[in-house]
Amino acid sequence: MIHRFAPRPGLLGAALLAALAAVVPPAAAQAPFTLEQVLSAPFPTGLTASRGGGRAAWVFDEAGARNVWLNLNSLNLQVVDE
Repeated sequence: MIHRFAPRPGLLGAALLAALAAVVPPAAAQAPFTLEQVLSAPFPTGLTASRGGGRAAWVFDEAGARNVWLNLNSLNLQVVDE
């Protein structure tokens, strides 16, 4: 004869949950973000795809610099001018 343990919600489960809630601190509230932070977020522009598919390019404005990105068969590459 095999006995299977099946936990049931009860007084012990409620006590364990209450103990965990008392020990674990609530998540800290994040500071609200500003409009300047929202408007300065980097974003891609100028998306261009090849006619045959499998290739794409776009410009990504980040930190005041324009970065050209290429996608060649699911591989993203950043074009860097040094």
